[in-house]
Amino acid sequence: MRILYTLLLAVLLIVYAKVLIKVLRNSAGLTPLLGWMIGLAYFVLGPLVIMTLNGGFELPAAYQVDNRWATVDLTNTKFLLPYLVIWASLLSSSLVVYIFFPSVRQDDKSIYSLSRKKLERALLICMAIAAAIWALQIWLVGGIAQFLVSHWYERGEDLFQRYGDSYVLLAQITLANQLIYTGTAALYTSCGLKDRDTKPWFTALIIFFFLCSIVMTGNRIFFASYLLACFTSCWLLQRRKMIAMMLALAPVLVLVFSVWSSVRHDLSKIQDSVDTYTDSDYGNRTVTSLINVTEGMSVMLLLHIINDFGNRYEFLDGLTYSRTFTALIPRRIYPHKPENFTLVLAKIYQPDVTTSLNATAVGEMYANFGPLTLCFFPLLTLGVLKLNHWALRRQQAHPLLPAMVFVLLEWVARGTVADNFIHFVLALVLISALRFEKGLRLVRGVGIHSGFALNPLSGTLPVS
Repeated sequence: MRILYTLLLAVLLIVYAKVLIKVLRNSAGLTPLLGWMIGLAYFVLGPLVIMTLNGGFELPAAYQVDNRWATVDLTNTKFLLPYLVIWASLLSSSLVVYIFFPSVRQDDKSIYSLSRKKLERALLICMAIAAAIWALQIWLVGGIAQFLVSHWYERGEDLFQRYGDSYVLLAQITLANQLIYTGTAALYTSCGLKDRDTKPWFTALIIFFFLCSIVMTGNRIFFASYLLACFTSCWLLQRRKMIAMMLALAPVLVLVFSVWSSVRHDLSKIQDSVDTYTDSDYGNRTVTSLINVTEGMSVMLLLHIINDFGNRYEFLDGLTYSRTFTALIPRRIYPHKPENFTLVLAKIYQPDVTTSLNATAVGEMYANFGPLTLCFFPLLTLGVLKLNHWALRRQQAHPLLPAMVFVLLEWVARGTVADNFIHFVLALVLISALRFEKGLRLVRGVGIHSGFALNPLSGTLPVS
């Protein structure tokens, strides 16, 4: 059976790589479609590769997860159907992109460039907002000492129980602000790479703030999204030395991210947690670390979902997608508001632990619609193509939009559609309210004559 899984994987990798290269060659910067493709590659295809080559994977006992989904065995036929569903979903989505994405280089022929100072201002404001929210959370928890010893996830659940919808809104604003910060940081870094004038001190500040965010929230996903965006920009701009440096540092990042997941529950006892991590039996540590850093547990859960839903559990029939329209309605007004998909999964697969679980965009779709996922997932990718076109058409008026949606769709590939849509809406509100895009565009000064600047794509435009 391992031969069959390997052959299926080889076909998928060849097709996916060919399509991704086409998208990279015909993109002038960070775009929504690239975010979707990179997100699927990292959070779905990556773990699938690791598990296929390893013949499956069993989560170490130290993870303390429910035995019902702790093991994936790819040496027999138990997971053949789930594997085929994932394989067909990714393959059909790749073919949709290959067919409908134009084979024309989207060169940046705009007369505008971006103000680096305005981008720095936006990033500093995002940092200030996040720092203020962290200070408020520390105060609500009971002080810095209590904050350090509290479990990062249980801390949020406790604050939700105490403050209800008010804290939910604060958490949503926090994530929207982090989305803006990550997208803007990715755009700022990309501009520096393009013009070869990166400011080392400000880039260091950006990375330092990401690390602060990881410590304060326990969440690595935004920093991972930023690094993926930087790698993508390096590829687009053919910065081979930067690519080589990032690849050389990758093993260190894998180790650090893996260790962090074992120490973040109590920051006051990091040394004890590191010792426990070192002494515990994690099996093949390389494979375990790779599964950890790519959020491979989501793909493990996805494989079990395809086996379980429709047999052991009823399909959700679109319930979690309905949160797109109800998420911002306070629960005191709508007490029967559907829970998000991550909590639904936690109650099924980890009922005795206060947590939430992800199962990738494929997993959410299959839990809702079952075999129709084979039709709906490529349609979702077609929707991403439409979103890509929409965002690029508005790039002149909203320069932050493509990079921000790039980051958003990276996360959608791993997470849920409805909640990320809400973060997107709140992010647009924040960008407008804080006027992040005002004065962000600067005329390059090419072809200016009698108050007009020549744009090769659209004729003449008045110089502002």
